[in-house]
Amino acid sequence: MMQVTEGYNAFYHYCVIRAHFTTKYDYHKYNGKMRKPSDEAFLKRNDRYTFAKLERKYKDKIVDYYVANWVDGNTFIRDMKEDSYRGWQKKMQSLTYMFKQEIGQLKLSDDLLKVKDGQHPDLLVSYMQGDVSLETICILDRLMNFTAYWNKVLDDILFEECYNLINNYKGFVDFPKSKFTGIIKQYLV
Repeated sequence: MMQVTEGYNAFYHYCVIRAHFTTKYDYHKYNGKMRKPSDEAFLKRNDRYTFAKLERKYKDKIVDYYVANWVDGNTFIRDMKEDSYRGWQKKMQSLTYMFKQEIGQLKLSDDLLKVKDGQHPDLLVSYMQGDVSLETICILDRLMNFTAYWNKVLDDILFEECYNLINNYKGFVDFPKSKFTGIIKQYLV
């Protein structure tokens, strides 16, 4: 029989990640802490067994599991998949290689980031077409902080969705800044 607390930790972290991606709550600013939902709220859920199963399986990797799925578009607990998490792990393990490949395909110049006549910048277009990964955009933005500029000059719903996803996800993409800055310098035009 399931204990009252079994799965609660996974439920709590799900609430935290959901708040990070859907509200102004910042996971990194508050170190993943927020007011805990009540035990009653958890016990009323008919998917609490799903949380218990995830808690047993992922333990201290539960936040990574949720982030991987959220970025993959699986936002409801029952839609979340192991495949999304495995794919995300592979991306994180090969982040340097993937970044070099994608940067090598781009012509790194000021034009890549410029908004001309209200049109999407070339880098954003490359992301939307699937030529550049979300991780590469996040790395570049953390190094150059261009999405704040884009947000000021672009005014469309499509960009707003991308902007929110980039800003919410970039804190979860962990990379050595000096190494990736060096990679960018190698490819500058």
